[in-house]
Amino acid sequence: LELVDLPRGVIGLVGENEAGKTTVGEALAFALFGRTVRTEGTDPTQAIHWEKDECRTRLDIELSGKGTYRIERRVA
Repeated sequence: LELVDLPRGVIGLVGENEAGKTTVGEALAFALFGRTVRTEGTDPTQAIHWEKDECRTRLDIELSGKGTYRIERRVA
């Protein structure tokens, strides 16, 4: 999933059950903090989808007048 050119301000995610809203939130939490609600009591490898070998997130934060900062995390 790649979210590009999002509008400024508050963004809401709306969708049916099992559409991926929580997964987007967990990806942001993993990018920012290296853990999610799902991995809090266990190890970070619990973030890996059962059909994959790794979990990778990249978050670019653009600050007006201060540039863009990139946070990348990967667990395999």
